[in-house]
Amino acid sequence: MNNIYYKVVTSSRGFLSELYNTITENSSTISFIFDDIKIYEKPSVLHKILSKMIRLRIWDYLGVFQVLKVSKGNNNISGYFSYNRFLKSDLPYIIYLENPYALVNYSVDRMNHFISKKRLCHYFNDGKLKAIVCLSKVCKETLEKIYDMPISTKVYQVYPMINDGILNKTYKERIYCLFIASEFSVKGGLEILEAFERLNKLIGDSIVLTIITPLDALEQLIIKRNKKYFGYLKRF
Repeated sequence: MNNIYYKVVTSSRGFLSELYNTITENSSTISFIFDDIKIYEKPSVLHKILSKMIRLRIWDYLGVFQVLKVSKGNNNISGYFSYNRFLKSDLPYIIYLENPYALVNYSVDRMNHFISKKRLCHYFNDGKLKAIVCLSKVCKETLEKIYDMPISTKVYQVYPMINDGILNKTYKERIYCLFIASEFSVKGGLEILEAFERLNKLIGDSIVLTIITPLDALEQLIIKRNKKYFGYLKRF
């Protein structure tokens, strides 16, 4: 059987390097080719500035969202692996999706405008797009809700890989959870608060949430309303 080589053509979060390496080391047929330089945990200052600029309202009306153009270059490549981005590709590719809004650069309304709808229709119907793999169930459900995707688009949900032995059962009376995000609302912070509000009603304070996020990213109303759910807030 011929080996299958997937080239990672986008920048990736650190946890994905574990996936790439594990599959490459343990599979007899599939290998991932990626650049360590493109693996990151915290976005650079330049990345943050560009991200804010591309989320400006004017780009909603103009239908602007990032699509990466890639070409084969290497005869051994079988397909591409993309993190959160559509590709203009000469080979089959897969999108691994962390957040459905990432496809339109985290704008919550861009997909509803005329030009964006036309562009999205084109890329969802692209024969080179073989599948979209969502990181979580809520990602998959939201993707199917906010986009008008053709029936032919294959969407799967696979949770991030965790090495054996990392998770252990706990019998402590109180469980502590940590949520870290540089952009609170974009990373699902409001949904986290809602979930913990429900948990608090069900099981009281036996589960505690600590949030680390820039304070200026939180509206004062949200802070006051959910004050009891914050372990502490750390500015960074």
